[in-house]
Amino acid sequence: MYGVNLPQHFILGYIDEKKQEEKEFGVLFYINAFNKGAIFGKHDVDQFLRQLNLDPQPEFYAPCSNVEIIRRILRNLISAYENAGSIEKVTELKELQKILNNDIP
Repeated sequence: MYGVNLPQHFILGYIDEKKQEEKEFGVLFYINAFNKGAIFGKHDVDQFLRQLNLDPQPEFYAPCSNVEIIRRILRNLISAYENAGSIEKVTELKELQKILNNDIP
């Protein structure tokens, strides 16, 4: 199982390393952990992107790194704390974000 950084929705991709060459990006199927573990395929991701009026990009289908997952979590937390008016938490999280982003090659 790997995280997939789909816009506006984080999903999981299942990869069978023995069959990795058979499927695009090595993903056999996707799992929506926020919808009772619903299983779906690439065509469902395509449809979701059409609903968002977004052009398909390879990174919307492929597994992402752990660092990318942490960056996404930080962005989501910053947004949530900004909406809640918790400036101190926002400041702390932005500092973590800055440290993490300094590691970008």
